Amino acid sequence: MKFSIITQTNRIKMSVLSENRADEATQQMRYAAVEGKNVLFITCFLAKLLYDRDLPMLKKVAAMKPNIHMVFGNTEDDEGLAQKFRDDGILTGEAIFADMSDDEKAGPNIAEACKATGVHFDAIFSPYEHAMFLVGEVGELLNIPCNPGTAYSAARDKRLARQVCEEKGVQTPRFGKVESASEIEAMVERIGLPLILKPSSGASSDGVYKCNTLEDVYKHFERVHGELTEAKYMAWNPGCEMVVLLEAYIDGDEFDVDVLMWEGECVYANAIDNWPTHEPYFMEEGSNCPSTYTGEKLESLHQYSIDCVKALGFVSGLFHVETKYSHIKDTPLLIEVNPRMGGGHTHLYHNEVWGVDLFTEFFMCSIGIPVNPPRAAVPNCAMGDFDIICAKTGIMQNVTWMDHLKENPSVVAYKVFAEEGDEVIGYDTEIPQWLGHYLVKSDDVHKTIKILKDLIPTFEPPIMEKKNRRPSTGRGIRRFSTAGAEGAAMIEN
Repeated sequence: MKFSIITQTNRIKMSVLSENRADEATQQMRYAAVEGKNVLFITCFLAKLLYDRDLPMLKKVAAMKPNIHMVFGNTEDDEGLAQKFRDDGILTGEAIFADMSDDEKAGPNIAEACKATGVHFDAIFSPYEHAMFLVGEVGELLNIPCNPGTAYSAARDKRLARQVCEEKGVQTPRFGKVESASEIEAMVERIGLPLILKPSSGASSDGVYKCNTLEDVYKHFERVHGELTEAKYMAWNPGCEMVVLLEAYIDGDEFDVDVLMWEGECVYANAIDNWPTHEPYFMEEGSNCPSTYTGEKLESLHQYSIDCVKALGFVSGLFHVETKYSHIKDTPLLIEVNPRMGGGHTHLYHNEVWGVDLFTEFFMCSIGIPVNPPRAAVPNCAMGDFDIICAKTGIMQNVTWMDHLKENPSVVAYKVFAEEGDEVIGYDTEIPQWLGHYLVKSDDVHKTIKILKDLIPTFEPPIMEKKNRRPSTGRGIRRFSTAGAEGAAMIEN
């Protein structure tokens, strides 16, 4: 379905917007065109977890004076969250409450609740991973212009995404689903070892494991299969088939390519380098922007990501495409397509390095305004971050072990995740947790990477060993769930 062009501007402005130039004058017209739009904003359980991270970005779009009507669940917590959005000036229209507890009924329940308001919605929007399918489903049920529901279904289901891409001629790694332990051996025989085991739908690399042996596959299958029904962030996934996915391990460099599309064409794409993760648990460790890839390799990353987005059936929007550039095949291969802005420092990096506010572009595009942001011809700066992973299990003795970073002019901000007295879980137990995070900025990407790496040996987390330690059943303190780099404010220099 095509997005509608702005109707409340005069003919001259409509003509300029339709030309969709990447200049500042057109950008100001885009901002003005937001005013008065009735936007249906779908929340989910992530809204509370990511509130502090998202609030500055939401305030910017709210200042453009759209009428934002927000959908919540029907619990007391949701009522409190709605009031919080209202008090902060984000919820300017109706607060709509619907039963979202049942994956299959959530979309129809939301649509019925929206109809009861009598509001004619111009657009539908959500920044949350787990609400993406609902954007497509509710949009179609209410006849709101949006991408096809089938595109959101495919993006949220990693198995289906690979299948659709293959059918459209876009190369992907070998893959297959496993619903019971009895299917494992045959699937491993077909895919080969090493391989990746993960849920068919998830976020933040939760439940993702590298398996080098058949025994590894059986062990991690039992853990992930159980988490699919027990963990809320996995169990609540409207529109998704929740099974365990096996796929061929890709030996190569990992990237996040953020792609902005308008009516079938890419208007902006840039990559962030992801540093090698700590295997076998795929703990994120570092990233940098701009990419160190240049020329044809960088262009192939961009084009492959665009091809994946188009293959899934998307027309307009913002897409966070995770890929690996295979050293063996000399080509990018898909990890996943997320029809939203990426987490972590994605917004900050594109804003600082390229001068592009991805969240605002995502919002405008979702409500039918042509997007094509002005951007820097060369990087304005270079930024990078690093996560410190716990090496040993024990009790954290203090929170001052990163304070020497205050004296480093290249360090923009840092954050300690574990409080004094907290039990922390390290590699010596099993799945470790992140202890801290820091952010660096310079005028050159290679200089930024060197600063990040030179700082690593300076950290000595004060952990006292704990006797009779218990085995880990998860990753411990997560950034996305404990107000780390994606949540509460970091300490800024």
